[in-house]
Amino acid sequence: MVSKNQIDSWAYPWNLCLWYKKKIIITPKFNLVKNIGYGKSATHTFNKNENLIYSIKKLKKPYIFPKNMKINSFADDYVFKNHLKGLNFLWPNRLFFLIKTVLTNPYFVIFKLKNKI
Repeated sequence: MVSKNQIDSWAYPWNLCLWYKKKIIITPKFNLVKNIGYGKSATHTFNKNENLIYSIKKLKKPYIFPKNMKINSFADDYVFKNHLKGLNFLWPNRLFFLIKTVLTNPYFVIFKLKNKI
C-alpha cells in the first residue's frame, strides 16, 4: 500500500524496518513535541481537533536510562489497533471508523477523495 502511494505515511515503512531488524521503540510517558501542522496547507490535519492537542513536557537532564527493558505487549496492541489501523480495517469497525471520519473531519475526506480521482 505505501509502496504504491495508496497510503501517505512514513510510519508503516519505519515500523516494518523495526520489526524486521527486531528492534524496540522507547515511548515516553508524556508528549515531547507539539503539533503545529494544522490548516489548509497541512499534509494530513486540516481541522484543529481538540483530541490532537496534548500538553507537552521537556525531559530533565541528566537523562536516566533504565537498567532493564521490558516490551509492553498491551501498548504494542493498542498502537496496532488504533494507530496502524489494525482494528479500523476490520468489519464492522471499518464502517464506524469511516462514518466518524466523515463527521469529524470532512476536509480530510474531501482531500483523500480528490487525490483518488
